[in-house]
Amino acid sequence: ESYGLLAGVAFLEGPGADRKRWYMQQALLVRPYQSRVLFVAGQEALLDGNVSAALVSWKKAFHGDPEIRGELIRELTAVIPVTDLLTVFEPDQLGLEALLAHYQRLGEMDSAKTVAEYYESQLVEQLPSETKTKKLQSLKDLARLYEFLENPDQAIRMAQEASCLAPTDFELKLQIGRLLVQTERFQEAQVE
Repeated sequence: ESYGLLAGVAFLEGPGADRKRWYMQQALLVRPYQSRVLFVAGQEALLDGNVSAALVSWKKAFHGDPEIRGELIRELTAVIPVTDLLTVFEPDQLGLEALLAHYQRLGEMDSAKTVAEYYESQLVEQLPSETKTKKLQSLKDLARLYEFLENPDQAIRMAQEASCLAPTDFELKLQIGRLLVQTERFQEAQVE
C-alpha cells in the first residue's frame, strides 16, 4: 500500500515516470490483491492512457474492500454509463446493493432501475439452487426490487413465497398487507 502512495507522489522527485512505474510495480508485487493498491494501479493506468488496464484493476478492487467500492462508485458513475459499469464490473450482490443505493440517493431513477433490473435477473437465476435461508433473503430482496420497479403483483408474489418460508416474520406480513392495500386488494390484505 505504501508503494502505491509513493507512486502517487513520485512526481515530487522530478520528471521521469520510471520511479513512479517502479513503485507501482512493487506495490502490485507485494500486495497484488489489496483493493487500495488495485485502485491506485487503475488510476495510474488511466493517467498513462491505458483505459482497459485501469478497468481491469478497478474491477478487482470493486470486488474487494467496501470502502474502495464506494470510492469507485462515486467516481465512475459520474463518467461511465450504468450499463457499461454492470458489464465491466459484473457486480456481486454487495456491489449491486451499493450501486442501487447510490443511484437512488442521487435521484437518478433511470440508472437505479437499470441496476434493479440487472439485480433482479441475477437473483431469479440463482433462486432455484439456493438453500432455504438464502432463498428467503433472495425472495425478500426480489419483493423489494419489484416494488421499486413498480411491479406490485410480482412484489406480492415474492413476499408471499418468502412468507411461506418464514410464516412468523411480521415485517413480511406487513409488507404484503401494505402492497395489497396499494393495489386495492383489501380483502386479501385483511387475511394477511
